Amino acid sequence: MVKNKNQKRKAALAMKNSIEALRFQTLWGLKKLGLIDEFHEENQDDNNILRQAVAEITEINELGLTLDLLSLKRMIDGIKQYLLLEPVEGKGDLQTSIVAFALGITKQEVVTENNVWSSWNLLKNKKILSLYYPSQQRNRVVDWVRNNGYNTSTYLGQPIVRLEHLYIMIKNAR
Repeated sequence: MVKNKNQKRKAALAMKNSIEALRFQTLWGLKKLGLIDEFHEENQDDNNILRQAVAEITEINELGLTLDLLSLKRMIDGIKQYLLLEPVEGKGDLQTSIVAFALGITKQEVVTENNVWSSWNLLKNKKILSLYYPSQQRNRVVDWVRNNGYNTSTYLGQPIVRLEHLYIMIKNAR
């Protein structure tokens, strides 16, 4: 009985820590990009980007995608560090997420307060989200992902990274 209670407590603490990590990394990323001055949520009435980011983080937490997003960020950061490659700018399903942009998962040329950001509920319902890499380098990316412990498979001949709730298809950018 005590063992079950401790396991539940540890799981709850781990989830709380991951939620805080996602919140901090997102707001820190927006500050580094110069899109917000301070990342205190009390100031969100003044800044549409901050308000949107906080709303998106809340939606991600409610949908249970926090760990998936943190895992995807680790994967993208590892690819950047070891292969010196980034996802293609302006392509992929995650382009419509301010959180993915702040975490460095996607790149956009111009971000303003007037950008339209989509719902994570819509992204989750899509089941398979796409991420684009340059066509000459995509196979290196897939090999790195496989060799670093990410669960991969293929769907219609395209490599897929299986996260807990999301599937990320790594596509060629043409």
